[in-house]
Amino acid sequence: MLPLDSDWRAFECEIDFTRRAGESGFILNLPTALGECHFLIDHPGTGRGVWLGSRTAGAPLKTGAQIATARRAMLRVEVRRQQDADHVFVDLNGEKIGEWTGDRNAIADIGKASGRLKPTCRVGVSA
Repeated sequence: MLPLDSDWRAFECEIDFTRRAGESGFILNLPTALGECHFLIDHPGTGRGVWLGSRTAGAPLKTGAQIATARRAMLRVEVRRQQDADHVFVDLNGEKIGEWTGDRNAIADIGKASGRLKPTCRVGVSA
C-alpha cells in the first residue's frame, strides 16, 4: 500500500504496473472528507470493469476486463473539484476508460454498521 493522507481539492495519481498472473485487479482508495472513495479495476466481487465508490452507492464506469495479464499498464486517475462537484477522469494506457461527476462523499465508504467515520483518508493500492 502507498498511503497519502490528503484533503486536496485536486490531484492525480499514475500507477505503472504489470499483473504477472491471474485475473484479479485492485482497489485505489481516493480520499474524501468523510472516508475513502474506492476506485476498483477488475476487482473480484464487482465483476470485471471499472467501478467508483462503495459497493452499495457507487457507480460503474466501464464494463468488461480492463487489465491484460503479463502486459505492462499505466493507470492515471485525476480528481478535480469544480463548481461544487467532483470530477474523476480515468485513463488506462492513454485511453479514457471512465469519467464521473458528482459528490465523492456521497459514494464514499464512511464506515461499517456502527456508522462511525474512518479516522484517515488515504490514497493507496491494495491487491
